[in-house]
Parts: sequence; C-alpha cells; structure tokens
Amino acid sequence: MIVLGNLLVTTGSLLKSIAGLYMLIVIASAVITWFPVDPWHPAVKLLRGLTDPVYERVRKVMPKVLWNTGVDFTPFLIILALWFLNGAVFQSLIDVGMRMR
Repeated sequence: MIVLGNLLVTTGSLLKSIAGLYMLIVIASAVITWFPVDPWHPAVKLLRGLTDPVYERVRKVMPKVLWNTGVDFTPFLIILALWFLNGAVFQSLIDVGMRMR
C-alpha cells in the first residue's frame, strides 16, 4: 500500500506541476496578444503552438454568445478548468495517496 500511495502522491504532484506550468503558458500567450509582437518570433511561435490546439477545442464547445463580446474568453476558461483540475482531481490524488501511506 505504501508503494501505491507514493505513486498516487507523485502522480498528483506531477500533474499539478504540469497544469501550473501550462497555466503560465496560457497567461503568457494571452498577454502577448496585448502588444504588437512579431508572429514569426520563435517564442511567439512556441506559445502559439502550445496553446492554439487547446484554444480551438475550447472554442468549438464555447457558446457563441461569448464570441460576440469582442473579448476572447478562451484563456480564462482554460485557466478555470486547470484551476478546477488542480483543486479537485490532482489534489484528491495526493490526498488519497497520503492516506495510503
């Protein structure tokens, strides 16, 4: 049981770290849209490559009402989803793993 508990704690911690890193990537991607930047810059291309596939999936299921506001709510919705996953799912993995030790 100790090994399984350690595995759950490690998995939950790793997923929390990855979600936190991706949250920072989404924030950086949203912030660069506020400034005139070169779209061919390697950093901009990297951020777009990491976020655009997720943005497109969220936009497919997002209500059309949010599209007519002129503000892109996609990064906000992704951050909320990651925040929920961190608190509800990943932290639960860690808690269950801690109880199994």
